[in-house]
This record gives sequence, structure tokens and C-alpha cells, in this order.
Amino acid sequence: MDIDGKTKDSLNARLNMQEMGIRPNLHPREEEGKQVYDAAPYTLSVEDIRALCQWLLKLKVPDGYSNISRYLHKLKTYVRNKARPEGSIAEGYLADECLIFCSRYLNQIETKFNREERNHDGGQDVTDSSRLSIFSPPGQALGKGVFKELSSELHKVAHHFMLTNCKETDRFVKEHKNILRMRQGGGGEKGHGMLNSRKRQVSTENSEEH
Repeated sequence: MDIDGKTKDSLNARLNMQEMGIRPNLHPREEEGKQVYDAAPYTLSVEDIRALCQWLLKLKVPDGYSNISRYLHKLKTYVRNKARPEGSIAEGYLADECLIFCSRYLNQIETKFNREERNHDGGQDVTDSSRLSIFSPPGQALGKGVFKELSSELHKVAHHFMLTNCKETDRFVKEHKNILRMRQGGGGEKGHGMLNSRKRQVSTENSEEH
């Protein structure tokens, strides 16, 4: 992103390439008594940086996705002697492992091994009265709720997800497969009869409920 103080693409780096005789298109040149150089091909423009930041703003990843980079940052905080960073990291890591080992025996004290996850939703309520198991698990809203009308394509995806993940629909799926098998096996009229009978049964059940 060509940020001052962070980028490695500096004048000294360009002079080193010039001295080594590589990447002549990136060598500095003198203009009005100053040494200048063109931006590298990988340097992002203002529009590119803005687009990248917008993408990162909307990016959603699973919980714990960035744990590796966080852990590397944690290891860097162990460094006390910059002349021997490896020794500092090893010593800090060993101390951390000792604390973890001891904490596993402290059952009456909250540690990172027995505390609830930050996204814990409380588990399924025993008093839940939802008729479909797929809608029973509780959850916590992240941010303000927004009403959104599903498109035809998203509605089909949601419908398919419910049919393949809701155990209450298993018997209906099985019946449908049996009817299709009967039709393919020459039992077309019987298959239509079973389907119509099932429709009447479902219609009767819905009428009794309402």
C-alpha cells in the first residue's frame, strides 16, 4: 500500500537493485537534482486501496479464523532480548505451557479451558415449542436486525436446505422417492393415487390444526 515507514520499497532498495543490475525498469533516476523512481507494479492506487478496505470491511470469517496470526503476535511479545529473540520466545513459550498445565487442575477457577465460548448461545431451551427441529436451536443476533425479502433463487436454496437438514421431512422425502420409483416401474396410476391420497391427508391435518 506504499505506507511511509512500513513499505520495504524505498530508495535504498531501488539503489541496491541498480547496483546489482537487476530490474532496470525500477531503477531510480535523477530529476531536478532529486532521485525519483516509478511505483512498483504491485503498488496499489488510491482506488485499489479503497476497494480493498471496503472488501475487508464486509468480510466475514469463522470464529477463530485469525488465531494463527494472533498467536504469532503473542510469540513476538515474549521477546525481551532483541539480540536473542529465539531464546526469549522459547522461554516465554515454556512459561506459558507450564501455566496451561497447572490450570487444567484448577477446576474451581475459570480458565480459558472451562469458560464458555464468546459466541455461546445457551444451548437448546428445554421448553422450546418449535415444531421443526431446524428452527429450535437458539442464537444471538449480531447487530441490528434487518428485514430482507428473499429472491426466488435464495428461496429455493433455503427450501432445499430445510428438506435436507430437517429430520421431520425425512418421511415425506421417502414417500416422494417411493412414488417416483413406482412411476418408473410402471405403477403410474398407483403412484398418482398415493400422491393424491397423501395430499388429502395433509390437507385434512392442516384443517384440523387451524
